[in-house]
Amino acid sequence: MKKSKFLALLTGALLCFSFAACGGEDDSKLLEGVAPADPNAGYDFCTTDSNKVSLYFKIGEDQTCYIVEGGANRYRGEIDIPVWVKFNGNLYTVDAVGNGAFNDCTYLKAVRLPATIKKIGKYAFKGCSSLTMNAIPATVTEIGDNAFAGCTSLTSMTIPSSVRRIGYAAFDGCTSLTSVALSDSITEIDHNTFRGCTSLQSVKIPAALTKICSGVFSGCSSLMSVKIPESVTKIGNGAFAGCTALSSVQIPASVTCIGYDVFSGCNSLSTVELPVSVTQIGERAFAGCSSLKSIDIPKSVTEIGREMFNDCPSLMFVRCHWTTPLNFLEEVFSDETYSNTKLYVPAGAVDAYKATSPWSKFKNIEVA
Repeated sequence: MKKSKFLALLTGALLCFSFAACGGEDDSKLLEGVAPADPNAGYDFCTTDSNKVSLYFKIGEDQTCYIVEGGANRYRGEIDIPVWVKFNGNLYTVDAVGNGAFNDCTYLKAVRLPATIKKIGKYAFKGCSSLTMNAIPATVTEIGDNAFAGCTSLTSMTIPSSVRRIGYAAFDGCTSLTSVALSDSITEIDHNTFRGCTSLQSVKIPAALTKICSGVFSGCSSLMSVKIPESVTKIGNGAFAGCTALSSVQIPASVTCIGYDVFSGCNSLSTVELPVSVTQIGERAFAGCSSLKSIDIPKSVTEIGREMFNDCPSLMFVRCHWTTPLNFLEEVFSDETYSNTKLYVPAGAVDAYKATSPWSKFKNIEVA
């Protein structure tokens, strides 16, 4: 009996010590959960703080819980997410913001997340158009699909080194986002992540990425420069489409594939250098690049998509390095390019180009 009492006292003392070490919350201040009257309510318990803000939780594994959806516009103003909550005599650590937890809470201005949060779920803050949050706890490892999509008041965001994955369209349509700090530890940025972030001016792509997924920066009309790290081997479809302020881009020698529409509509892009590692260039990859003045197509290229350089009226020089030109039945350039642009080819290859489509359409073919 004495032994059991001693163990109980020791456990209590250790628990109190852990509270003090992690921020000093004593047991009397912990929010107490209440079970829903309806067992099909979609949550396990609810807490209400002194400001009458109610949060809804589901119980997870290993004495953890996560916030679940409370309903559109249920939350407004500023909210502090607790580190711990109590329910039925048990202590639970809040370790995630669940799918759709604050979805479409248009009057929500700020959410302070504790350093126990490991995951921000799908649609967690989607459509929170007044949210001004600018940092994510250094404990988070994953940001879910559409997590901050449509958060039009976000102006900056720092992604900590703990994050490994940013989900599909996570910041889609964040039109006030001017800067984002991406850690080099990020290994995956999914499709359309920053699509339509029209105020984003510059971005440093993480060094751990091997692929830039489709549409990641499409429609970022204020993006002026981008540096692609040497870890990247593929640039996905439409990755930078419609980046109308982009004037230059550095493509490293690691890239082998440039997808379709990658730089389509980048009408300020005046120079681009294709590395000798590139083997595939997709359809309309540079279509509508109205400021592009010259292009050098390396010998390594074995596949070119149709209309790759369509509507590039400023194109003055095209240089090819194949001694035996590739034969394409589909159109690669527009009619005005064939008429006004000089095509430079290797010595002794002029006749071969004049006999091969589409190169034979160029009126000016010269030795480089």
